[in-house]
Parts: sequence; structure tokens; C-alpha cells
Amino acid sequence: QRAMKYATSIERFSEEYTGKYVKDPRFCLTLRAWLELGEIQQIVFCFRDPESVAGSIRRRESLPLAFGYRYWLYHVAGFMAQVPDDIPILLVDFDEFFESGRQHAAFNRLAHAIGNDEFDIQSLIGTLNIELRTQYSKGNSTPVRVARSYEALRELYRESKGPLLLSDFPELRER
Repeated sequence: QRAMKYATSIERFSEEYTGKYVKDPRFCLTLRAWLELGEIQQIVFCFRDPESVAGSIRRRESLPLAFGYRYWLYHVAGFMAQVPDDIPILLVDFDEFFESGRQHAAFNRLAHAIGNDEFDIQSLIGTLNIELRTQYSKGNSTPVRVARSYEALRELYRESKGPLLLSDFPELRER
């Protein structure tokens, strides 16, 4: 509802940034408004291990882990419910950017999908500030529903080599 208050700005941004990638950290919750007011050709969806998210929220905001898990699930489920079947999505696993054995492939996947194979991937890897990643999953406290959703995202990620249509994976989308 609040998006309609900003409809003029969203329409202007949509026109101004046609053919470019725009980062909106609230995109999980605002996608429907963007779809109604502008044109979206492809979505890059970056996801992170829910245990790391919950730990980060606990450390930063002093909120319980249970809140962090619900927060993660609320955003992922909200996003998945809004994504149209005909818009390609590139899934990006945030954690792979920080794993030395997977960094190159993670950046290469992103560069290829956005049509820029000219990226100097080693330079990008060199710009990562490892100190920004303060929470790591230990893999033992994630609630079942959250773990199932995270594993479905990981399966979608592994199944795709680039942008995908969620309509091609109905069983995983449902999870």
C-alpha cells in the first residue's frame, strides 16, 4: 500500500534504469509494486544461510534466534509468492562469495548471467571484505520448515547454471 505513495518515483526509476540492474534490499517485500509500476526483465535473488541470518540479527539487534529464522522465512516466502512465472531469476548464494574454493565460480555465474563476461573476477574477489561476514552456519539449530525452504533454494541453485523460471520447478517453489 505504501508503494502507491511512491508510485511516481518507482515509475521514474523504472524508466531511468531500463536495461540496468537495480538493488533494492526490500525487493522481497516490494516486488509486486515494482511489477505493477515498472518493467522487470530479470531478477537476481541473493540468498544466505538462514542460521547465519538469525545469528547476525541476534548479534546486531539482540533479538532471539527464533525471530531471525522467522524473518528469513518471511522474506523468502514473500518473494517467492510474488515472482511471476515468466520472469527469469538468477539465484545467487551469498555464502559462496566467501568460500575460497567457490568464489571464482560464484562471481563467474553472476557475471555471465548479467551479460558481462569481462569482469576481472580476481579483482572482485580482492575487494571482498571478509570481516563483513561475521556469522557462519553450524548447521544444527535451523527449524525444520526453514531448513526445508533453504534446502529448496539450494536445490534450485544447484539445478540451474544461470537464470531460471520458477514455473519449471513447481515442487521446489512450493517448498
